[in-house]
Amino acid sequence: MLNRHFNDFGLPPFVAYILLLIIFTGLSIYLFNKTAYAPWIYLTVALSLTFKLSEQSRNDFLKLIFSKPEYQLIRIIENVICVFPFTLWLIYRQFYLHAILLLFISPLFSLIQFSPENNTVLPTPFAKRPFEFITGFRKSFYLFVALFILCAISIFTGNFNLGIVALVISFLIILSFYSEPETDYDVWIYAFKPFGFLAYKIKTAILFSSLLTLPITLSLAIFFSDKIYILLIVQILGFIYVMSMILAKYAAFPLAINIPQGILLAVGLVFPPLLLVIIPYFYMKSIQQLSVYLA
Repeated sequence: MLNRHFNDFGLPPFVAYILLLIIFTGLSIYLFNKTAYAPWIYLTVALSLTFKLSEQSRNDFLKLIFSKPEYQLIRIIENVICVFPFTLWLIYRQFYLHAILLLFISPLFSLIQFSPENNTVLPTPFAKRPFEFITGFRKSFYLFVALFILCAISIFTGNFNLGIVALVISFLIILSFYSEPETDYDVWIYAFKPFGFLAYKIKTAILFSSLLTLPITLSLAIFFSDKIYILLIVQILGFIYVMSMILAKYAAFPLAINIPQGILLAVGLVFPPLLLVIIPYFYMKSIQQLSVYLA
């Protein structure tokens, strides 16, 4: 299924895996060089990834196909494969206890089934506004809880860099809210021209991004008052990246973001000054694509 997703995206699977390996290695090197709490962040991220494999609808489907012993074995193997790259890196950095702990806990998580669609609806502060934040937050709320805990750890230990990592990851999660396009009808129903539609989407995204990230930003600003200028830069850059993601999404509408646009976004993330060129390009493409659906 993962290979099919890569093919649909227009990226050969072997190229995708090489890129993922490069990105994973680069982020791991950066994380372990920046904070002493990297092993614990690793554990949190790796185990949170296994939650996606524990969705009830997915597991119910597997139970229909396989016998109970086969199902249990498959779920254990899935979770171990999911955390295996993190385990290898922990071993490479000689954090053997954390590696053993990760390999021990991940199979236990295969016993958990998580249902995002149950009778209890998780309340959100986003009202009935654009769906991205409502659905995105409900799917990833536990990640934000983990990031708030990470922020608290950075405050108690006096490690500002750890708090910045939590803030950056928060924005990366928010960017993922805009990875899937909506239907033509969901755009057509808005009584906006293309410019007004984009302005509405961006304004709402910045407002809701603030609701999710300001608790971390304000907490760090209170306890690291001498670093406020860094927090402001990260917060502003985060808003700019969210705006870029929205424009990239509608530059490809009604399709998903393609490889060239994904590469441009990645380049903008690595080298922000290029956003001065990338954002106007995405804006013009968005206006062109949306003009078909919005008068």
